[in-house]
Amino acid sequence: MFRTNPLGSVVFLASMALIAVGGLVLLKTAFARHADGRRQVLWLPLALGSLMLVGFVTLSGVFGHEVYECEILGTKVCD
Repeated sequence: MFRTNPLGSVVFLASMALIAVGGLVLLKTAFARHADGRRQVLWLPLALGSLMLVGFVTLSGVFGHEVYECEILGTKVCD
């Protein structure tokens, strides 16, 4: 993947980073404070942030496996 299209790899890695950052920002906003100092848990940002981080971990694992299999081991069955 890295040898065939370096620009595509950069775009993919940047989008993966944005998914991770977006998930962390959503989790930070899920635990917002009111003006009087009370904490309030917002469930929608909590669920979406968790979903984004789970997706990031899953995609990172799949992508890492593909890079290891195709680039390091050099198998012939890569796309």
